[in-house]
Amino acid sequence: MQPSEPAGVIQTVTGPIAPDGFASALAHEHLFVDFLGPDDPAHGRVDWDDVRAGCLGRLAEVRRDGVDLLVDCTTIGIGRDERFLLDMSRASGIRIVCATGIYKSMRPAELRDASPEALAELFARELTAGIGESGVRAGFIKLATTETGPTQDETVVHRAGAMAAVATGAAVVLHSPQADVAATVLRTLEREGFDPSRLVWAHAQGSTPEENLALATHGVTVSLDAIGTSDDEDMLTRIERLVDAGFRDRVVVSSDSSMVVHPARLAYERNITYLHRIFAPKVAARLGTEVRQILTRDNVARAFARSPTPVRG
Repeated sequence: MQPSEPAGVIQTVTGPIAPDGFASALAHEHLFVDFLGPDDPAHGRVDWDDVRAGCLGRLAEVRRDGVDLLVDCTTIGIGRDERFLLDMSRASGIRIVCATGIYKSMRPAELRDASPEALAELFARELTAGIGESGVRAGFIKLATTETGPTQDETVVHRAGAMAAVATGAAVVLHSPQADVAATVLRTLEREGFDPSRLVWAHAQGSTPEENLALATHGVTVSLDAIGTSDDEDMLTRIERLVDAGFRDRVVVSSDSSMVVHPARLAYERNITYLHRIFAPKVAARLGTEVRQILTRDNVARAFARSPTPVRG
């Protein structure tokens, strides 16, 4: 596999930045998502001028709120377009972190029969050399699992993600609302030598606060990424419990907005401005301004900065 980026940098579509190279972040969002999947003939058939306008309007709003880093969790097979993210980053002034990885088992035809090793090579190449001929590098690996438990094909992708993460020092974001399923996937990752502290457990608000604490104890970063659509009091209580238990460095927050969804009938409403305008002040009032900064900057930097890669003899 390719050598990794230097440890400690956050790889964005416009290049690497230091962990202190941004002021405030959204840790789990989507600019454009195509839920039709790679096999549908209408996949990707959109008016890109309309998509661009829709995304820029939302990005301009959060930029005014101080956001200058956004983690885009769209993967191969559901509409990821690294050149589009590059265009949006340059136009908005917001650094964007792009994902490699595959959503559940939504593999494009050319990857349908790829082995874990072959997929790991692809993910590592996108993290270190660039995506296709674009030169744009991914900044982390996004994996996902069916809510009732990983399928056999998903497990192949999960193993590949773990291999690539170990080889490159990249973080893994895991879509898994259910804690027991997330723990099952984590065991698969660990069998490949993966460090649990490099895992960001997405949609953790779908599990109980006790389950959030249990996986934080294991080293996992808990991502509460439905801010604005979840109950604020519940989210604040979860954060407070993690802080009180000594895990204030193991939680990130976001809204999981999809700015433009194809087809439009599958769009879901999220308010991407809610976190910084409404929720963050509530965090500051209850837990202090330091905790607010830790959630929206420090923990995002720690979670997504490259870690040192193992030396192989």
